[in-house]
Amino acid sequence: MLYVVFTQLENSKIVKFEKIPFAQAVKLSQELEMEMREKKQEIDGEFYLLEEENNGEAIYSGTFKFGSYFAPNLFIHIKKKLPAIKTSKEKEKKRLALMAELEELVEEDLKKEEDLDSEIFSKLDKTKVSHLKRWQRRTIYGLGALSALTSIGILAFFFIQISAFNNEYQALSAEKEKQTAVIDKYQNALLGEEEPLNEYLSAKELSNLKSNEKRIYAGYLADEKKFSELVDLYGGDPKLAATFLSNNKSVDILKEFDEDYPTNEAKFDIAYADEEFKKVLSIQNVEMTTQRSEKKTYAFLKTGNVEEAKAELENNNSDELSEKIAQYEQLNQAIADINKEMDEAKDDKKDDLEEEKEELQTEIDQI
Repeated sequence: MLYVVFTQLENSKIVKFEKIPFAQAVKLSQELEMEMREKKQEIDGEFYLLEEENNGEAIYSGTFKFGSYFAPNLFIHIKKKLPAIKTSKEKEKKRLALMAELEELVEEDLKKEEDLDSEIFSKLDKTKVSHLKRWQRRTIYGLGALSALTSIGILAFFFIQISAFNNEYQALSAEKEKQTAVIDKYQNALLGEEEPLNEYLSAKELSNLKSNEKRIYAGYLADEKKFSELVDLYGGDPKLAATFLSNNKSVDILKEFDEDYPTNEAKFDIAYADEEFKKVLSIQNVEMTTQRSEKKTYAFLKTGNVEEAKAELENNNSDELSEKIAQYEQLNQAIADINKEMDEAKDDKKDDLEEEKEELQTEIDQI
């Protein structure tokens, strides 16, 4: 379970030094970011991300500047910042795994990047704009008293400012044209013309692919059965590739991938999909995500290991599984009561009790 703790933030919306589940922290950060933008204010919020399974140690820390337009929420902030940190190849695998886990926890509408217009305005050099305004004020107040030489200096300053602003504008225009071309590729892909988008993504350096681009390109490679390139996309780690396939593609594709790149993670997910719950529990050394923890919880329940299911539930806190466990215990207790009643019942009542017991057992099997 991932939590966020803010250690420096002067705002009542988010409580300092409180462990907040990551998904909830993302929502709160977006609400506060929008509030600060509306107020045209900025406040710093130092935070760290901790993993409960890792003895509560921080696995990432940073500062979210609310109202800065850098990111709409905490998830986008981390997604932008994390790739910029130089690290070893071994730690890169952990970083990719962390991003994959964060994406699983966040709702789809909170994963969206800023719209193009907002991005363009946020990239404008505010110092240049403010300088130009000060020049305008000074020019209005001073023109009448300035000498010819001073006027030449002002004109030179004017043209320098205008030139700098034009350069900035042209750069932003070029960037917008480039982004528009990319958007066209995505729109055409949605209409069935996928090749231009795939060519665009394949031509980019893998390290430069954004999270959503990587997911789209990975889907293309999976559909084309280009498993070697898919593994390269995930830093040469078949486990991460298998996790992507398990979460986004059919079990048939995952099985084909596992033939070429066998991993315990793929075997775990395949066994679960095939409802081989005893096999699920027998597979060791599996890198656990929230989804795999939920699968393991359910596998314990389906094999009658209720206490183990409860213990594993603490790693994913699934409300749905919590309800299933409670329902299982109630039905199991009802069967136990019937068994006790059958021991004391007369023969003519045992058939009715047996039928009732079978109905309860059917309900258990359908959980």
